[in-house]
Amino acid sequence: MIDWCRTNLRMPGVDVVFDHHDVWSPTYAPQNTRRDTLAINCYGSDFTLINAHSIFTHLYQRQTEFYLRECLQMIGETGLLRTTWFFLNRDWFPVLAPHQHTVFVNDCDPSQAVYYDWKYFLTLVAELDLKIVGANWTTKPGYQTELFLATGDDFEDLSSALEPPSTVLGFGPSAPPPYDGAE
Repeated sequence: MIDWCRTNLRMPGVDVVFDHHDVWSPTYAPQNTRRDTLAINCYGSDFTLINAHSIFTHLYQRQTEFYLRECLQMIGETGLLRTTWFFLNRDWFPVLAPHQHTVFVNDCDPSQAVYYDWKYFLTLVAELDLKIVGANWTTKPGYQTELFLATGDDFEDLSSALEPPSTVLGFGPSAPPPYDGAE
């Protein structure tokens, strides 16, 4: 895939790099080196946009914390981090220990879909001095929510004003809404 991108997506005058991130996943990268994380901040520290689409939906909590810190080191003062997430209301999962903030959908490879507790996410973002500056909530149960994160004084933090809608697992109706398949 990297070779295809290098051949087909490079454009004259556009500085772009396609690189292989050698981190192991039983489903998505079984041939990679068996490690959970690998630094990415070596690519720079003044990005205006980092697009992490369908990344955090497949990372364990420790990986998410690591990569959010990496992105924080890479994003410029007025840059945006575009992310997508699966969220849940922890109140629906009373068996979770205090340090557990995620649920998984697959026992062979839990990282196929990782749901994060919304309150944990808000705490993590605040600890990292990130602001939620935009949100596009999923309109269908089981789909990703898009959040824009940033640092600096140029952005208004919407964290305290955001409330997950009923399409997010465990919010809204008392029973989970039905999952009706792919969009």
